[in-house]
Amino acid sequence: MRVINLEDKPIKHRKICNELEKVRIKEDDIDWVTNLEDGIEKIREAIESGKPYDIAVTDMYYPERPGSGDAPSGEVFISKMKEFGIDIPIILISSQNLRVPGILGTVYFLENSDWEDDLQMLVRKIQ
Repeated sequence: MRVINLEDKPIKHRKICNELEKVRIKEDDIDWVTNLEDGIEKIREAIESGKPYDIAVTDMYYPERPGSGDAPSGEVFISKMKEFGIDIPIILISSQNLRVPGILGTVYFLENSDWEDDLQMLVRKIQ
């Protein structure tokens, strides 16, 4: 499975990769972008190359473009995928306990919670 992770914090990205590896997704199959603009571009490139992503994992707050400040880019990302007609399962991982309709699911990311099990369960739904 190919995964794109839209996340601006390296430590959180590493933790997500560790959990994806537990459900047999190799790190080589995970692309990491730190802003919305690059994420949308990578998804378009993947579709054009005939190798689309199987899952998008997104944070809620990260820069819209390189060098900009945090914004609710996860919400914009979800809207853009719908607007562009890109049918990709989306998992939102956020330190805010959110429920967002129309996506595969949300994971409440807290260090002392069982967020890891929630992520693994969502990925298994589409494997």
